[in-house]
Amino acid sequence: MIKPYDRISQTLHWLMTLLIFAAYFIHPEDDERGAFVIIAHISLGVLMLGLFVLGLLWYKTKARIPAPLPTTPKQHLLRSLLHKLLYLLMFVVPLFGLLLSLSDQHKYLFMGLMELPKSLFLQPGLRFFEQTHELTASLLFFLAVAHIALVVVHHFRFKNGLLDRMIK
Repeated sequence: MIKPYDRISQTLHWLMTLLIFAAYFIHPEDDERGAFVIIAHISLGVLMLGLFVLGLLWYKTKARIPAPLPTTPKQHLLRSLLHKLLYLLMFVVPLFGLLLSLSDQHKYLFMGLMELPKSLFLQPGLRFFEQTHELTASLLFFLAVAHIALVVVHHFRFKNGLLDRMIK
């Protein structure tokens, strides 16, 4: 029988998935909705960063992680690299987005309620933060889609219960 992840790990996983896709598609560039989209995008990023930290704490202290499914050494290496890169990007993308927001001269609000502080020391890095955030966000989105595609292949082609570990 396939052992599932614990409910909290599953919930954190699906919330992060939702935040990744929402932040990617609610993008402020060239959007006529203006401030609302910027506030929504930044708020999603701050939530993503917070959820990442919460997930990391859960994983290191309480999570029930089932043993990996049997795979070839090559598949194991690829799975491990993909997961590590996904985790790295789940931290780096919102971090650079936050640095971008803190270095910009505009006032941004978290959830439309609380103003994010500004830092004059970060302003010289504005363009770097912007380019890094956009590049890593695209990579995160691509890897999330690849992750989903691989899970679908495992579920329908190999019928090995991989998806069941995150939904049961």
